[in-house]
Amino acid sequence: ARENEPCRPRSVYGRTKAEAEEALRQLPIPVTVVRFGKILEPGNALLKGWVTGLCRGEKVRPFRDLKLAPVPLRFAVEVLAYVAEHTTHGLVQVTADRDVNYEEVARHIAGKVGAPSALVQTAHSSEAGFPQGCVPLHTTLDTSRLRRELVLTPPDVWATIDEVLGL
Repeated sequence: ARENEPCRPRSVYGRTKAEAEEALRQLPIPVTVVRFGKILEPGNALLKGWVTGLCRGEKVRPFRDLKLAPVPLRFAVEVLAYVAEHTTHGLVQVTADRDVNYEEVARHIAGKVGAPSALVQTAHSSEAGFPQGCVPLHTTLDTSRLRRELVLTPPDVWATIDEVLGL
């Protein structure tokens, strides 16, 4: 998604974020909105659970149709610190360099921990009750301003996963 494209939220969560951004833009002072994709904290519970399960020889069921373009919490804090220290106004978008789906993440983790790939058995998001039409086709955002003005490079997806899990 480009910075100048209108928001098209598909969920209550997305609508709430879009409404908050719009309210900030209406303030009579210059503001900065930092729009993040998925932020992963160290030891993310879902991914750590997959590591534990795969190491025990248990099956994991990641969604094959749900995507993410994650950044590590460390990088998110770095972006926010830069914005706070510099005169940066407007919208800054932050995601990883590309989309991957949760199945790819689980297979990456299986490879890292030496688990058989057959333990990764995918599921469809609808099986978990995700409403049709709420699953985005892409989660990456246009990070050209992040690169150009903040001189920060969006992190590699696999480096993010490895960092978050300490692999």
